[in-house]
Amino acid sequence: IRHLKRARLDIEQRRRLQNVVLRAIDGRDRQEFRHYCRLACGVWDEVLDAAVAERMESPDPGIRRRATWVGQTAVDAGKA
Repeated sequence: IRHLKRARLDIEQRRRLQNVVLRAIDGRDRQEFRHYCRLACGVWDEVLDAAVAERMESPDPGIRRRATWVGQTAVDAGKA
């Protein structure tokens, strides 16, 4: 995960990694989640921004919390 955020990716690869990040948000808490937050910064765009923002409004508190972490990491990195 650490190396993927710096790799040169085509559009399809970026979309697939964005889906990986979203599945991590939708899943359960995991020890390596902070790496997914950093990966999100490497593949961040308006589509991922909208999907994360939508999850920040989820009725599930776990999804809301993980989405907030991803969003805050993107803001801290100057991506969002």
